[in-house]
Formats: sequence, structure tokens, C-alpha cells
Amino acid sequence: MKIRPPILILAALIVLLGVYLARRGTDRTHYELPALPPVAVQEITRLEIEGLGKRQSLIRRDDRWVTEEKQHPADPARMREMLEALAATRLTALAAESGSLAPYDLDDSRRLRVRAFAGERLVRDLEVGKTAPSFRHTFVRLPGDGRVYHATENYRFRFESALDEVRSRTVLAVRRGDIREILLEAAGRILVLTPAPAEREGAPASFRSPDGRPVKAAEIDLWLAEFVELDCERYLDGVGQEEMGDPAWKVTFRTEQGEQRLELFEPPDADGSSPGRSSGSDYPFLLSAEQAKRIRRAPAEFLEAPPPEAKPPAKGKANLKTGRAAGDAQPPK
Repeated sequence: MKIRPPILILAALIVLLGVYLARRGTDRTHYELPALPPVAVQEITRLEIEGLGKRQSLIRRDDRWVTEEKQHPADPARMREMLEALAATRLTALAAESGSLAPYDLDDSRRLRVRAFAGERLVRDLEVGKTAPSFRHTFVRLPGDGRVYHATENYRFRFESALDEVRSRTVLAVRRGDIREILLEAAGRILVLTPAPAEREGAPASFRSPDGRPVKAAEIDLWLAEFVELDCERYLDGVGQEEMGDPAWKVTFRTEQGEQRLELFEPPDADGSSPGRSSGSDYPFLLSAEQAKRIRRAPAEFLEAPPPEAKPPAKGKANLKTGRAAGDAQPPK
């Protein structure tokens, strides 16, 4: 049986089309992603963030991060999150080879430029766009590369928020177990508290006053929790500590490491917020009304009320046993 020429031509076309589609699919799915050079968090000594018309530069000084412009301490947790995100960044997929950058927030008006240095050596340089639809990736570009990639993690918000404020707001940190004495001063009164042994096995140690008067242990515990890591509402920029005068309320914690102190001043307005200064900050600050309400306690609030004194029975009262007035008893006949 002879095979007709049209059938041979059709078979050849099917084979060629299959080869074309196979090669086209291979070309589309196999590409090489750029490999970012490895970098360790400990190597990074400077971080620069620029975009949205703002710029932030942070430098590491003796294991502390500070803002380059004003030397304000940076929040350690936020710095760690940004540095770890940069160190862990990997390109996972190609999102676009060309076209508009606006859908990825990588156009000039919305992109962030993030650069990390180890000394003078540039170790990470990224253009950061918006979060990918998966919410587990971020759109990024590499300088000099027109393509858009998926990068590991969703982290744009960390760098964008750092453009506005990355300053640490912690103004005092006191561990309860380090306290050897508390000196509370307010309204002309002073209360001294020292650690006391636990009342029963397994119970936390309490505090006592020098005169032995009972204290409100639960109240003191709640109050001390405020000082484990006290964050201010905001700093009072442009105000020097020496300009603040005498405090209206003061507490001093004496510890094995030295004294730690918090001083609060009269509120500047009727909202109840309190200006303050502390041994843990070089800058005056403001505590919110809610913070001030919890912290600014009077010495008497931590002492138990003294028991009422027993009063002797008054003369002339009825005798409970005889029913007669004690002063009216008659001698026996």
C-alpha cells in the first residue's frame, strides 16, 4: 500500500510543530537567575535607604547603630530585622524582562534604593518595589539590570518605615532581680523599699519599708513591670536636659551595676502627658498620659493602711452582763 504525499507532508508538519513547541517551552522556563554575593549581618557597617523623597543613613559604632545625621540610637530590633532580610535575600524567579516598572512600584517615584556597606565595600545594592501577590516575596531590581525579579521574603515595609523613624524609644530598662533599693520621691515625701525574702516557698521575693510597715506587694510588682523596657511616646527635640528644672516626681533604682533614674516634670498642658529625663537616655522625652498615670505613683499608694487602734470602753456604758450602767452599780445590802 502506498502512502500518499499529503499524508507525509501532514506528518512532517506535526513533527516540526511538536519540536517547536517543546523548544519554545524550554526556552521560557529555563533561565539563569543572578546569584547575589553572600554577606553576613556582622559584616555590615553602614546602611543607606533612599526613596519617596527621603533619605536615611545608619552607621554602626561599637556594636550600636546610630543615625548618621544626628547620632540618635537606632532601635536594635528594627536594625536586626533589616540586616537579616538583606543578608538572606535570594532571587527566586524572573517576574518581567521588560515593560513598565510602575506595576511593581519600581518606577522612580516609588522605588526604594537600599545599599549596605562593609567598611567602604558595597556588599548589597537593591531597588526594592512592592510586595508580590504571594505576600511571601518582594519585587526587586538590580542596578544595571532592566529585569524585575522575585526576592525572598516580604520586607519593603521594614525599609520604608525606617525612612520616617528608626530611632530607639527605650529610655530606661531595669531588671527586677537587679534591684537592691528603690528610692521614690514625690510631693515632699520619700519612700525607701528594699528586697525582702519570699513569704513562702516558691513565692516571688517582695519588698519592705525600713520601718517595717506592710507594703502592697502586688501593686509594686505591676508598677515595676513598667520599667523592664520603658519606651517614651516621643522625644523633645530642641530641649536640653539642663533646661528642664527640678523634677516633680523621681524614682531611683540602686542596682549592682549602679544607679538608674527616672525624673518626671509637671505636664506642659492638660492632656496629662509628662516630660521626663532618665539615666538611660541622652535626650529629654515625653511619656503619654496613660504611661504617666501608671508610673507616677505617690509613695503612700504602696503602703498598707495602718490597722485601726483599739478604743477603751467609755464610762457610763451599759454593763453587758448585768444590764445596768457600770457607774450605777448598787452595793449589796
